[in-house]
Amino acid sequence: MQRLPWTVDTTLFSIDPNQLPANLGLYARALQLEYGECRRLHYGLQQDSADATDCQALQEAFANKLSADLLADLAPASKVLLYGPSLGALGVSVAGPEIDVDWLHPAAVTTEVAGFPATLRQRRGDLAHPSLTASYHNMVVEGSFRYQDQLALLTRCRGLLLPGGRLLLFGEYLDDDSQIAYGELANLSSLRQLAVRLGFEVVVEDDFTADALASLAALQQLMMRHRDGLLQTNTTVQWLEAQSSLLAIEREMGSGRRCLRLFVLRRDGQETIHNPGQQQLGEWREAEYGDIDSFEAEEVAALFEKSFGKEFDPALWQWKYQQGGGKCVVARERAQAAIISHYGGAPRKILYFGRPDLAIQVCDVMVLPERRQYYGKSSLFFKTAATFLEREIGNTVRHLLGFGFPNRKAMKIALRLGLYEKTDDFIELVYGRLSQAPSPAHQLIEYDAADSEHRQALGRLWAAMREDFVAGIVGVRDEDYFRYRYLDHPHAGAYRRLLLRRGDSGRCLALAVLKRHEQAHLLMDLICPLQDMPAAIEQLLWRLQQEEALLPLKLWITKGWAERVELEGAVVNELGIEIPCNSWNPGPAAQTLYGAWWLTAGDMDFM
Repeated sequence: MQRLPWTVDTTLFSIDPNQLPANLGLYARALQLEYGECRRLHYGLQQDSADATDCQALQEAFANKLSADLLADLAPASKVLLYGPSLGALGVSVAGPEIDVDWLHPAAVTTEVAGFPATLRQRRGDLAHPSLTASYHNMVVEGSFRYQDQLALLTRCRGLLLPGGRLLLFGEYLDDDSQIAYGELANLSSLRQLAVRLGFEVVVEDDFTADALASLAALQQLMMRHRDGLLQTNTTVQWLEAQSSLLAIEREMGSGRRCLRLFVLRRDGQETIHNPGQQQLGEWREAEYGDIDSFEAEEVAALFEKSFGKEFDPALWQWKYQQGGGKCVVARERAQAAIISHYGGAPRKILYFGRPDLAIQVCDVMVLPERRQYYGKSSLFFKTAATFLEREIGNTVRHLLGFGFPNRKAMKIALRLGLYEKTDDFIELVYGRLSQAPSPAHQLIEYDAADSEHRQALGRLWAAMREDFVAGIVGVRDEDYFRYRYLDHPHAGAYRRLLLRRGDSGRCLALAVLKRHEQAHLLMDLICPLQDMPAAIEQLLWRLQQEEALLPLKLWITKGWAERVELEGAVVNELGIEIPCNSWNPGPAAQTLYGAWWLTAGDMDFM
């Protein structure tokens, strides 16, 4: 299609460095010093005839590539949405009598733009702009997005595109996620899977990483050339941080960890999309997915009660997901419909073989019973679970590990789908009666969080306990966690918190938490060095026998650590619960984790 020769002053697309985050603002200012303006923030494209040190020429070449890709499939009477600060000139090249273009940009772009074609409209804001409706045949989205933003981004783009519409999406992604190293960028593999899950066909995926490396080299030279000018408006620390950031990006791209990709995605316009080697969309191609901020707690109450057959507890939900920072993915059959699937998680600070890290306990896995036709890779359960795992668990995302307490039926389904692998069994120890009091005698004292000596005792006990898990994995049991788990819990009255103190020296041996459960004392937690645990359990068992002789003492624990807490005569029972790990998203192997987790009933969200 022939384009009209619009003549618009391109300085009208200049980006204001003062409106950008620190490093981006400094890069924009460097471009401004070199060329008198900064029109674009994206990487460039190498050309045989172009100067490899000319940042603006490289950017212009990439912009021309975008324009060619967009125009290649632009039919008459099309409507186009451009999202990003660098896309104003692209809008001018595309807009015409039969092509309507909306250019949406953040506040970094100047507000007064004259001389635009009448069919090119600029708007300030993001993709949630209320004036945007499902009316676009083509969209172009600029820039890198954090891994968690992909769900909202692709969902919104799908909602704005007409069936069969195209999305051009370009930015940086993590290509190699085999090493444990947190990154805010989206994983490339996760993006591909999510795109298909949300009803897109991956039509084109172009790799421009080599071009990005050339752009980085050119920008580094430019910044060195304008160092004095940049230091007039930025501190030396800011300049050094910006340079360091460029070098870090360069290292990641050079090693293959980070990449630059341009995707062309097409929204499903048929009953199904056939993607050889990719999952089929099935009946859930219009499903609407969201995170913890996309709904109110009462919206999942009916789903919870139908799934678990018990009353929904708003206070427990608030404790877990608001106070505890819980995460989830929910699914609706379509936009604005009721929630019919939920996959949640409760974050947990851990020591991973002695190193501080984060894990998340999978919980509240629910699919409306009448929607559980089967559990295949096109099922709503799988799509919700896979989306959660990609967002929350793995080498490069927020939580390194996932764990949970599924029954064997649920575990079998997840194993078959490739979501989980097994790392241990959860078993029950039932301790036998003692015939005589252990020596020396200990006192049982109710733990008082207001007593500084009690809090200090907890600190010392946890400090000693953590030293025993350099070769294992254990959830942090410090004062903050203890308060949240056993004092702030909406049903904290069900817990008995006891310090065991030697009668002769006053030294605290352990801190124990008990709960009455099914006509027994269930030992929820025990905080003390491993070598002291058998003696602590004996002291606890003897005192409980004196109080309620008929109630046994039980401990639920991972099988890999059971021998450290066994007493003579203890009975071992299977609970029918297996401890899983994530196997869908790249992360530590099940072989590494097998038998390493120290878990007790206190590590469960529902006990």
